[in-house]
Amino acid sequence: MDQDEERLLIVEGLDELEFDINQQSVEEILKIADPNAIWITIDDDRVNDFSIGEKVRVIVDGGVNTSFPAQAAAKQIELVE
Repeated sequence: MDQDEERLLIVEGLDELEFDINQQSVEEILKIADPNAIWITIDDDRVNDFSIGEKVRVIVDGGVNTSFPAQAAAKQIELVE
């Protein structure tokens, strides 16, 4: 997961040994994650509730823009232990 103001970049199915989230740019992570990445828009007051590298579960509100990375709004987002 990476942060960008009101959005979180969520990637799925990556082995943590494949990359170092703190050493690689968003562009490098997207190249590794292709096509399993999505920018999730969340409420501005919640963006700081999450940190880079944490695992989250997201329920999408409405549709998903299928660009790469995909884009959607979060209806619900929670940390996964």
